[in-house]
Amino acid sequence: MIDSIIIIFCFLLVIHPISCQLIQERYDATSIIKDNILYVLGGQNDKAIPEILSLNLTTSIAIDSPPWSRSLKAPPLAFVSSGAILGGLNNNLIYVLCGLMSDPVSGVNITNEQTLLEYDIQKDEWNATAMSGAPQLNGRVKFGLLSDNKGMAYLHGGYNYYNYTYLGDTYLFDNYFNSWTALPVPIIPIIADDFAAVLLNDGRLVIIGGYENNVPTHRPISQLEILNTIDDNWSRQIVLQPKEMTDHRRYHTSTLLPNGDIVIIGGVNVVPNVVILETTKNQWRIPLVSGMEPPLLNRHCAELVENRYIFIMFGIRTDGQYSNKLFILDTTNYSWITNFTPNALSASTPKPTLSPSHTQSTVSGSIKALNISITVIIIIVALVFSIALIGSFVFCYKKRKNRLASVTTQAENYSMSKNDDSHGNNTNIIVYSNEGSHNTIDRMFRIFRRSSKS
Repeated sequence: MIDSIIIIFCFLLVIHPISCQLIQERYDATSIIKDNILYVLGGQNDKAIPEILSLNLTTSIAIDSPPWSRSLKAPPLAFVSSGAILGGLNNNLIYVLCGLMSDPVSGVNITNEQTLLEYDIQKDEWNATAMSGAPQLNGRVKFGLLSDNKGMAYLHGGYNYYNYTYLGDTYLFDNYFNSWTALPVPIIPIIADDFAAVLLNDGRLVIIGGYENNVPTHRPISQLEILNTIDDNWSRQIVLQPKEMTDHRRYHTSTLLPNGDIVIIGGVNVVPNVVILETTKNQWRIPLVSGMEPPLLNRHCAELVENRYIFIMFGIRTDGQYSNKLFILDTTNYSWITNFTPNALSASTPKPTLSPSHTQSTVSGSIKALNISITVIIIIVALVFSIALIGSFVFCYKKRKNRLASVTTQAENYSMSKNDDSHGNNTNIIVYSNEGSHNTIDRMFRIFRRSSKS
């Protein structure tokens, strides 16, 4: 029984350092890719999670054990339902804006400022800036934020969490000068949230699905709202839709492929999990997807890797459980895969340029992994040594006990034989002691001497 308790205790000691490294489940996080590093920022489960995860896309990745790194500096504020875009010179900054921002210690929401968080990738540093002249940022959730990778980003719609109002405005953000410009509002304002948005290569901003507050009702997925960012004009487009496909969708993700197709994944109570909007044919299509399909997710993250793979991360499952899983969809043949191998031999794939901070983070992550391995080895060695020591002690104890019993028996027999020979009335008593076996044997020999004299 004692041995079993010892083994269980040591096993818990062994697995404890490993379990501490597990990535928390979360939803309402935001993600972005820079120089073949995938970043996942913020999110929440029972409370906001003030951290930034990174995943090196130049190494092989198994979906059951993705090598997430948590070594980057934590942000000064916790944020949920925020958006992330690249900015600064050479796009070396990650801007995080909108959503619910709060103090990571007290949990108090920041409601009186329009805050822009700025993460310097090369320096691994965070800055928080209060912006003047900005639209409603803090408290704006369920919005669309899209970047053209030329220093401009578009912010549309959403919901004001603090005053319970839907937003139908659209703004242009110049992330070089941190300036905002209000864009025209359509004749019939699009008052919606929970939608997905895509910025096409021709400059059209497409809004797909969501929930419209004007009615209120779900917005049909066959009805697209489009902003032409060249002339700032809005239009509505009706798209053909298969009858097997749910006619509405919210909390889904949209990913633009190089051929112009938009891949929609997930949502709340929808079928199928994956649908495709063919922008060149103006129609929806249901692909034949192979492989082990993941659970239906909503409020998750999606990123396109190598213009081919869609990485699906975190989110909420249909049963309400939060997820910390990674799933990968290969769009060349629409199959869910379990292992990702980067196309390192392709000339079109840029080589990763890791900044000193990333190199340091990688080394730090390796050192942490090494420390965990050393700890596990030490505990296992200590466990084996302890078991061997206990076993040796038990063996020696039993051996001495058997030897003592043998000597005692001999002494009794000898004493009885002496009494029979002398016909005396003296009775020899052997006293057992808890002292060492050597002391007991000495007493026995003294008894033998008395018996001989008598």
